[in-house]
Amino acid sequence: MSGMREQTDRPKWMQLLSCLWVQRMRQTLSEKEAVQGVESQKGYDFCSAMKTLMKPVRMLAWASRDGIVTPIRFLWNDGKCTRSIRVSHIVARYEDKFAGNRMLGYRCQEWIDGEEKVFELKFEVKTCIWYLYKI
Repeated sequence: MSGMREQTDRPKWMQLLSCLWVQRMRQTLSEKEAVQGVESQKGYDFCSAMKTLMKPVRMLAWASRDGIVTPIRFLWNDGKCTRSIRVSHIVARYEDKFAGNRMLGYRCQEWIDGEEKVFELKFEVKTCIWYLYKI
């Protein structure tokens, strides 16, 4: 109850500022990072340059006690061979709905075949299936 009092006793501008800060932290990329990403891709937005696959993959993931799911490694068949790709750097986590199904999304970055690639993984909560969404 005392926590509620502290929240309501704060000035309105401070409450709005904290809400704006939380919203800003939830954004996947800051404006500065987005500009750097576009410049590094020679004028192309790296999201539009990514190929949409939406193919199911076999995933090794970790779930914390708080229910936060973190992908670790997945198997991807690119048509030529099956590879094990490690997920070492998660750039952003988000939640959305795809065809009415709740999905957890992960934008990741990893070195694949000597190139730094950005890819997105999605986890469908209802069926517990992992997808390689974009690469």
